[in-house]
Amino acid sequence: MVGVPGIYVHSLLGSRNHHQGVKESGRYRSINRQKLDRIEMETALNQPDSIRYNVFHTYQKLLKKRRGEKAFHPNAPQEILHVNDAVFSLIRTSLDQKEKIICLTNVSNMEQHVTIELESSHLEDESIFHDILSDKRIDRKEGNITLALEPYQIAWVKVK
Repeated sequence: MVGVPGIYVHSLLGSRNHHQGVKESGRYRSINRQKLDRIEMETALNQPDSIRYNVFHTYQKLLKKRRGEKAFHPNAPQEILHVNDAVFSLIRTSLDQKEKIICLTNVSNMEQHVTIELESSHLEDESIFHDILSDKRIDRKEGNITLALEPYQIAWVKVK
């Protein structure tokens, strides 16, 4: 997560695997090298029920939220948290040390429950925790915050 996000154009546009390209070229890298037709792409990006539309607009929202948070500055420090083997997690801290965001990514196809011990994670127990992606407040109990993450769900929990 450090730095500026690098996003493949096919990821941004919600492309599916190009199996025909692999078959034709004999190279596995062709799986994500499909040539795109501009008119087809523009049409799909303007259809709210298309995969391309949904992926592209979701990426836009994520990038806009990321740009709006000081803790996501490219040079902001981050610390790895180990909360669950199936959840990639870290804490980002703004350069001025005034803002923190707990970044959680469920990398599995199963729901994951995460408990973060505030004291051992160097987080203030009196803080307010708010997932900036779902716009939900995360309640704390007995010095911990607990979340359930759906398969492949991400949460960016801002510490206020």
